[in-house]
Amino acid sequence: MRAQDIEQLLPEIEELRQLLAACSTEGIVGACFGYWIRRDSASDHEGLTSAYRQWAFLLGLMLTTAEPSEQRAFGEAEFDRSRALLEKIFRAYGWAYFPEAGEGVTDEWRRSAEVAMPAFLAYFNQGFLASPVQVEQRIRRYLAPFDGELRAEFGISATQAVEVCRWISDRLQATADTLRETTKREKGARLDLLDRAESEHWDMERVRAEANVPAYRDLAISLIQSIREMSFVSLTDLTARFGEGTATAFWSLFSAKRGDVAALTYPTEANPAEERSLYVIEPERAMCSLANQLFLAVLNRFERHLSTSKERKRFFSKRDDLLEQEVEASFRALLGPTAAFFPQVFETSAQQHEHDLVIRLGRVALVVEAKASPPVEPFRDPEKAFVRIRRAFKSDRGIQHAYGQGRRIWRRWAAGGRVELYDDREHLVCAFDKSDVDEVVLIAATRDNFGVLATDLSLLLEKEHGEPYPWCVNAVDLDAIADAWNYFAWDADRFLRFLRDRVKLHGRAMCSDELEMVGSFIAHDGLHWLLERAADLIWLTPDYSEVFDKICMARMGGAPVKYEPHPPYFGDFRESLRQGKAVALEATAERPQKRQGRNERCACGSGLKYKRCCGK
Repeated sequence: MRAQDIEQLLPEIEELRQLLAACSTEGIVGACFGYWIRRDSASDHEGLTSAYRQWAFLLGLMLTTAEPSEQRAFGEAEFDRSRALLEKIFRAYGWAYFPEAGEGVTDEWRRSAEVAMPAFLAYFNQGFLASPVQVEQRIRRYLAPFDGELRAEFGISATQAVEVCRWISDRLQATADTLRETTKREKGARLDLLDRAESEHWDMERVRAEANVPAYRDLAISLIQSIREMSFVSLTDLTARFGEGTATAFWSLFSAKRGDVAALTYPTEANPAEERSLYVIEPERAMCSLANQLFLAVLNRFERHLSTSKERKRFFSKRDDLLEQEVEASFRALLGPTAAFFPQVFETSAQQHEHDLVIRLGRVALVVEAKASPPVEPFRDPEKAFVRIRRAFKSDRGIQHAYGQGRRIWRRWAAGGRVELYDDREHLVCAFDKSDVDEVVLIAATRDNFGVLATDLSLLLEKEHGEPYPWCVNAVDLDAIADAWNYFAWDADRFLRFLRDRVKLHGRAMCSDELEMVGSFIAHDGLHWLLERAADLIWLTPDYSEVFDKICMARMGGAPVKYEPHPPYFGDFRESLRQGKAVALEATAERPQKRQGRNERCACGSGLKYKRCCGK
């Protein structure tokens, strides 16, 4: 960021810090807990564009202040002001990638900004986009093999830590369920009492007396108790369940006391709240604002340690192997038993030119190359960031290299040559040419989410004219896609239909996450609508990925997800900005007419809230 942009952030950050300094920890963390409950139950995003990271930054700032002696409630007014400040602070990073008035804009500057800006915002704003189950799976898959080293260093292993997280998560869920049920019962009893008061013409003294009888009084007390215990975690309870050693080690690693954090100023700095997600209220008693944050804290803390410890080389090597296994398992679930899998094969019997996974599915071959290295942290300056991002993209651990590896097979096949693949025992396990295979699809599978750099490969990928783009997907999204295919009982042919159209959309359609693209395929029974539309660029709205959240909830006993494809709605983005409302393009589907909540994303597809769009 420019120096003046950084300076402009400081007043908002300090105002937010002072606001938090006057409020109790219990009130602040309780508001965060309540936010996630409301958001999950009502899809109400309450104006936060990067909710997880924004709440984490707020909690991190809270930890830099002492518990106030005269505490102020963190009520609606405090939350609204905090929300406004968070939005201003986080959006400032995006504005830093736009030119100032009078600043010369060259093609080189524009190219740097269009790559650096989405990479920067994705790196610092998105966080790890995964369900608690997927985070838990990642801990068990990638960290559990190093349990011995972690236990020796911290007194607790990854397996033990995730078991503690699961126990706390279940307790928090039980508390929320109890609160929901108690609230429902108390409301029914209160309404019955008021109905009787009205019909029998009670005076206020009689109302107070009836409210104090055990039938209603006990319900009210139970409700108050449920609210007070909501989101609390006790070290005594942890010790009783897991023993003193494990409980104490977990508490020491993942709890934070207010005032213990010396400094935190900018959202781009290392934030202790992302590695310590239990906030101490009093000795041996803390609050947890979000169960998923517990699992993420374990993942972040232990991965950071292993990445910098003497075990780093073994950790990176194991990480590569485990990613290949994870990707193979997802494709097996996705493609079914008719597909033939050839992992870790070579182009020669002398083990030259390795390929992570080749799949034969009828007359189609899929070449999958896996890369486990995470995205690099972008610099604040667009030009410097562009150079660093491009270098990482083209490195031997980057997406460009994965494409180059797979392209070797495609080129040989396209030239009419015969592809031969050998295992590590020099046995020929797979061979094909154009008489056997009609198409070769290239896939780059990453462990982490690369955002727009992966969903629109035209930004950085170098390829010859006429050569195909690969499909780039991260392991978490691939797992969710396989689960969706299984949920709808779809076959491999439908997935191939998706792939064939998907790889044609680089440079034509953009989205921040691959699940948005797959979600649009599910919503509209294909991607043909994107290919047929005459437009410079089509941007998919984030709500397309919500189908995967709904499937996850259905798996846990929620409402079933119906497959109901419908025509898409196209809006003119430039004209919508100019007029301040959603403007449809001609020859587009009618805007959905479902009943809308004021804070829900507008059904027109604009990406705005209903109250700021068609509900104006």
